[in-house]
Amino acid sequence: MAHFVAVDVQTANAQSASICQVATATFDGATVTDSWSSLVDPGPTQEFSPLNVRLNGITAEAVQGKPSLVEVLPRLRTTLQGTVAAVFSPFTRGSIERACAAIAAPAVGARWIDVLRVVRRISPPVSVGFALPDVAGGLRVTVPLIGDGEARAEAIGRVFIASCAWAGIAVDALLSDVDEAFATEHAGRDQTLAGETIAFTGSLVMVRADAERIAAAAGCEIGVGVTKQTTILVVGDQDARIVGPSGKSSKHKKAEKLIDAGQPIRIIGESDFFALIQSN
Repeated sequence: MAHFVAVDVQTANAQSASICQVATATFDGATVTDSWSSLVDPGPTQEFSPLNVRLNGITAEAVQGKPSLVEVLPRLRTTLQGTVAAVFSPFTRGSIERACAAIAAPAVGARWIDVLRVVRRISPPVSVGFALPDVAGGLRVTVPLIGDGEARAEAIGRVFIASCAWAGIAVDALLSDVDEAFATEHAGRDQTLAGETIAFTGSLVMVRADAERIAAAAGCEIGVGVTKQTTILVVGDQDARIVGPSGKSSKHKKAEKLIDAGQPIRIIGESDFFALIQSN
């Protein structure tokens, strides 16, 4: 019987180490035998960005008095030790590893499988996007948009199982070959956006929050503004009444200044952004 643990984390801001919620769902076959979640106080240096609050519903007030990562880590480590941890994109694994490094804690001992990579390889084509709600909807899996960490972790596991079922592949077969086939450490080979820090400016064809979710699902960190950490700026249509005759927003101009100073930022249009998404 296939045994794995689906894992989800939420962060307070664009920094992947700013974990404010951890959730797991343990699967034996298609049955959830255990689930757990905890809000996490990421510490006084981590601000809660309006974007992240809008996406995950977790506020600074909600984590007041909640355990720190140091307090939560033993439970997470025990749950994942020696098993396969299923995550939706490399972001979750990266968040856990960077958060551990920030508190000088050893990495969690698990073998990692990237469910998003599984979906891209063996599931039906996804036309809407690669955010978890989009993928789950295509596979008829219910996923909460915000709030319920345990239900979201369970949805990740069920997306994994449904993907295997659609392709006629045994879950056990993928789990036994995880180090070669779908491990998160190899995801960067075919995820051209993984690890990028991306910002958006201007009016997009789709809702901005949806574009940000798609980018996050592709392994990006989402920036509220343009900084030295930004690697991609996606430029939508600009309102000339706001940006003036140059047709460039303040984010666009700042990105150009940083590029002139030697910062490796790519400025691309919305169509180029979606071309990158589709090429992942």
